[in-house]
This record gives sequence, structure tokens and C-alpha cells, in this order.
Amino acid sequence: MNVATTIQKPTTQFPAYHHPPVVVEVAVVVVAVLVGVVVVVGVLVGVVVVGVVLVVTFRRLLINL
Repeated sequence: MNVATTIQKPTTQFPAYHHPPVVVEVAVVVVAVLVGVVVVVGVLVGVVVVGVVLVVTFRRLLINL
């Protein structure tokens, strides 16, 4: 009986989960967009940092020459 009740509980909960899939989809899309923005910003910041480091190193090399 315990096994049957444990099997029945998820089936009774699934209809409740089926009702707000739109909210879940919107949340997933929002999270995906935020992650994408964070990744793009991180890449841009990394490119800027690398560019600054290269400029500083080239200036030091030119000054040393």
C-alpha cells in the first residue's frame, strides 16, 4: 500500500505542475536571457581587460626599447 500511495502522489501532483507551464517557460526564458547577457558582458569585459593588458605591455615594451 505504501508503494501504491507513493506512486499515486506524483500522479496527483502532475496536474498541478501542468497548469503553470507558461510561467515556468517564461521563467526559463528569462533565466536563459539573463545568463546570455551575463556571458556576453563577461566576454566583453574579458576582451577589454585583455586589450588593456596588451596596451600596457606594449607601452612598457616601447618604453623599454
